[in-house]
Amino acid sequence: MAAQVEFTEQELLASHACEAPLVAGGVTCHGGFDADGAYVSPRTLTRVPAIEAWQAQHQEQFGRPLFDLPLDTWPAHYPNVAQAKHLIASGVPEPIISNLTRIGTVEGFGAMIRLSVVPDLPRCFDEDVTGTAMAHLDRGLYEAHARDEAGHEHEGGHKQMWFVARDIAFESPVTQDDTALMLERMGIAAPGTRSKVDLAAMRAQAEARRQWPDDVDFDLEVLVERMTRLLLIEISAFHTFAWAEEILDDRDLVAGEGEAARMVSYIRQDETPHVDYLRTVLSEMRDRTVVGAGGRRHAGADLVGATWDRAVAQSVGPGRIETLDVVRREVDHAMAGRPDRDDLMARFDELGDVVRLGCPVLSIAQTEDGVTVGGHWGQLDVDRVVVAVAPSVIPRISFSPALSGRRAQLHAKMPAGYVIKCMARYERPFWRERGLSGQAGSMERPLAVTFDNSPADGSCGVLLGFLEGRHGRRAAALSPGERRALVLGDLAAYFGPEALEALDYVEQDWANEEWIRGGYGAHLAPGTWTDYGALLREPEGRIHWAGSETSAVWNGYMDGAVRSGERVAAELAT
Repeated sequence: MAAQVEFTEQELLASHACEAPLVAGGVTCHGGFDADGAYVSPRTLTRVPAIEAWQAQHQEQFGRPLFDLPLDTWPAHYPNVAQAKHLIASGVPEPIISNLTRIGTVEGFGAMIRLSVVPDLPRCFDEDVTGTAMAHLDRGLYEAHARDEAGHEHEGGHKQMWFVARDIAFESPVTQDDTALMLERMGIAAPGTRSKVDLAAMRAQAEARRQWPDDVDFDLEVLVERMTRLLLIEISAFHTFAWAEEILDDRDLVAGEGEAARMVSYIRQDETPHVDYLRTVLSEMRDRTVVGAGGRRHAGADLVGATWDRAVAQSVGPGRIETLDVVRREVDHAMAGRPDRDDLMARFDELGDVVRLGCPVLSIAQTEDGVTVGGHWGQLDVDRVVVAVAPSVIPRISFSPALSGRRAQLHAKMPAGYVIKCMARYERPFWRERGLSGQAGSMERPLAVTFDNSPADGSCGVLLGFLEGRHGRRAAALSPGERRALVLGDLAAYFGPEALEALDYVEQDWANEEWIRGGYGAHLAPGTWTDYGALLREPEGRIHWAGSETSAVWNGYMDGAVRSGERVAAELAT
């Protein structure tokens, strides 16, 4: 018997019957508890089985995994647990209270998802969309999501639950006026205070920067972009849940005997269906054929994949930096005027993560006593600095005092090459069945070199190749679909027509990476080795130089990068 894949809105909004409601801090919230005292998320009676049925159907129809991204794609929460506990123990809980307030406020904005425009999806896709998750977006899925986030009728949602957790842990620390000022500092307008939005102007701006072909329904592109951003927020939020639960469960630091932490655990449980339905819808769209206004067909993998890549880059790059900046300003604001500010901040920074992702260094200032490195994220005082970025991007860092003329000339004479790394995944490494190694080289074809990059267990086949130099530059000007066709065409020329039937295709244009801008390695202009080579590894004051481009052996490769690390570690130890 086929699984049910068609549901009414009433079914998708249905909740389990609970033995007891969830009431915390005097607020009645959604969900409740079963006879064993276990928390039961709202609106999951039918919604969860429905999502599972749609996922099973997708796997049967397309045989491809759903969109996913590991949690460690994002750095841990900032401030981390140790830093947050340091602030609270030092009598500076305000940044943590602000963080919880910001999270709750943003959760409340989730109600707006019910206002999303869903285009005529059967017209947008070549394949049938009946009985899919996407066909239920405006038939219960969006409404359930909105109610989960902002509450419904007499029951509080995640917005209220975050505020309850905050108020329990810190014993009702803020008034409405305090909250408004706090949100204003963080660049968030409190509900009801936003000026009138010019929707026509917003749409015109969005259309001007659209990424998809003009013949594709713009509302579909907006829908995919919004869902992608939302999915990335939902996945990365699990860092926040773990952070908040650990802090709010520390009964020596906060009030409530762990009740606030339990409240966050309920929110975390509620968010899982959101992640699952968004993954499912985006995967359904990715694996179908998008139909343009004139009947032109586009591979969904190209369109949705391009939106996904751009959203991920924004989330882990500029989006992360913006969040760090907001949080750091709140810490600075809370510390202002305290006589022990410098000591508290020094300890706060010491407790920071060893590796800080998404924090580009934009300035390096040397003095006789040390070095100050800074960026949008703040600044850090250290004894010495190791610069290990590509030479071609070093000029983007402001040095004080300025680097010597010879070193500046050296960096200017070390441009990066142009390389696009491409991988195609297959059901099996079929080329091995013909006695082929998977390695090929050509002086004529754009995909000049390839390798067998399949996993050791042979569970699937992966061919890796590079578009280099002029071929890479020319390929970068193509659309994602055209580039995929180019790569698979060359693989088919090397290994046979089966290479055209890739299950997945991914690529990395290193020139598009803001802090790399090319690869692999640097290419020195004539005379640079003899005139400037000695400077490659020579420290300049308290600044040391590392990276594969500075290595005397395997320059430009991972082996050279490791050797440069060993060398500079020895320098710092002397």
